[in-house]
Amino acid sequence: MIFELRTYTFHQGKLPAYLELQANVGRPVRGNDYGTCHGYWTAEFGQLNQVWHLWSYASLDERTRMRDALSRNKRWTTEYVPNVRPLLIRQDIRFLNPVKDVTPPKTAGGVYELRIYRTNPAWQRVGRNRSATSCRYARNTRRTSASGR
Repeated sequence: MIFELRTYTFHQGKLPAYLELQANVGRPVRGNDYGTCHGYWTAEFGQLNQVWHLWSYASLDERTRMRDALSRNKRWTTEYVPNVRPLLIRQDIRFLNPVKDVTPPKTAGGVYELRIYRTNPAWQRVGRNRSATSCRYARNTRRTSASGR
């Protein structure tokens, strides 16, 4: 199982247009047929004009196959992609390997916290201890290790 965390950064003032496009075209067209969506998030403070969404796939090969199928979906390529591109400044993708099983919150809503730890392999032991301590205080957060970047 792999997770893909996508971060989209939009031109100032374009986030509402994206959310409308996503609600009316993106999610209805994509659904969970091209990967499983675990959530969409926006920020109310801090880094604004961004959306984060988390997808899962059985493997990188499955992701490649599903992304290829999505690129052949006519509604996706004619109604969604050409309309979302002018809104975007950048798109970042992180592949994540689960370190701990995903535990969804018991109730809907609430506050979510995204943590990204960057470590040097020589500091793995220190980072592991720090992560264990952090998770003690944030039970519903997910600990992951990022590949790449």
